[in-house]
Amino acid sequence: MDVRSNSSLLNWFKSSALLCLLFSFVGCGSSNPATYKITGKVSYNGKAVKNGTIMFVPEGEGSPATGELNGEGSYELTTFEANDGARAGKYKVSVQVFPGADEGGGLPGQEFGNKKAPIPAKYGQAASSGLTAEVKDGENAPIDFQLK
Repeated sequence: MDVRSNSSLLNWFKSSALLCLLFSFVGCGSSNPATYKITGKVSYNGKAVKNGTIMFVPEGEGSPATGELNGEGSYELTTFEANDGARAGKYKVSVQVFPGADEGGGLPGQEFGNKKAPIPAKYGQAASSGLTAEVKDGENAPIDFQLK
């Protein structure tokens, strides 16, 4: 091999290494579909539903979104990354509150014992809750649910 071919080969390796390094810093970006920030509040008979979970289940294909209900009944949805929102589309919605949650505790699977469930059981399944929501492209107003 002559000096020119070694030099060309060396330049090719340097260029390839530089490109690999560049791609490792830049990455390919997020491959997740677009999501839109969704917040809201859940109440039952005028009182905040606290310490539970709300789930938006897509009516068609798509990814569900969930949010934790805080002590004031507020939530912010997550689909792929924390608090990223939900994809545009129509959803059926469920709300689950765990035993003892009205006192700030409780885990799934615990019994309610002598206590009445904080909300009617029908709200625990998207198919029976009767709750629906629509997420639109762009900015969305808060989506509140007043359960009865």
